[in-house]
Amino acid sequence: MIVSINRFAQRADRNSPEIVKELRKMGAVVAIIGQPVDLMVSFNNRWLPIEIKDPQSPSAAMKRIQMQFVVKATAPIAVICDIDAAIAFVRDGESYAITLQEKIEIQKWLKDNPDEKKLALNTFWRLIGRM
Repeated sequence: MIVSINRFAQRADRNSPEIVKELRKMGAVVAIIGQPVDLMVSFNNRWLPIEIKDPQSPSAAMKRIQMQFVVKATAPIAVICDIDAAIAFVRDGESYAITLQEKIEIQKWLKDNPDEKKLALNTFWRLIGRM
């Protein structure tokens, strides 16, 4: 069993336990880290950062620190909402990964909104053109 390496308790998204369970069932090593993303997943000799969001939560949002990490990450990184997306991303490292163009849009938002601490999830999806 892998436990969180985060020193402080984080409130997990409602859909996180099932996603973690399914990733482990497929043989992935899953570290629950909490910040700057929810998971670091090792599969097929690579580590993949994953941020899980619950689209059913009225408070679902991307925090500024998460968006900054997404923009700076050179490895594939994904923001996912369901098991199918998580499995697809972990299997190929590309499906659902944030693209360079999406990173550029996030970077623009960060620059244009220096005082904003978070962005509502639906607004985030619209920002990067996925909604």
